Amino acid sequence: MNAGKLVPNELIFGMISKTMEKPECKRIMFDGFPRSLEQAQKLDEMLTTKGKKLTAVIYLDVPDEELVKRGTGRWIHQPSGRTYHLVFKPPKDAGKDDVTGEPLIQREDDKEATIRSRLKVFHDNNSAVLAYYDAKKALYKVKGDSKIEEVWSAVEKVLDSVLA
Repeated sequence: MNAGKLVPNELIFGMISKTMEKPECKRIMFDGFPRSLEQAQKLDEMLTTKGKKLTAVIYLDVPDEELVKRGTGRWIHQPSGRTYHLVFKPPKDAGKDDVTGEPLIQREDDKEATIRSRLKVFHDNNSAVLAYYDAKKALYKVKGDSKIEEVWSAVEKVLDSVLA
């Protein structure tokens, strides 16, 4: 995962299946999944065998450069887990934790090369996934580079329309 690779399908579908078998699991929401046409088709098969149906796919459409900026700006204070962002939530003193003054680190998966590697994998697979769900009339695109409140409002509208 730190190298920008995807988690193996067997692990993902095993976790999904176990979660769906729990009595308290009435609905399930995924974030960043499925990431390939094969996963989308397998998810449909799994849902069908469990008597479930996919309701909606919400695609947050964000330009790559914005995603790189968001990711590479993230820094953490490793001992406490406190997070900072160079643009959105900078530390008071550059490169240092606000509480302890200790140095901040950038995780491997927040480095530009890793983010760009993940974006390449995403784009290599994503167009087929979007086309698959668009053909099923399940795809809802939301502009994801707006203010948080605007993005959430758009997502809520989709959820309200499909869960009503």
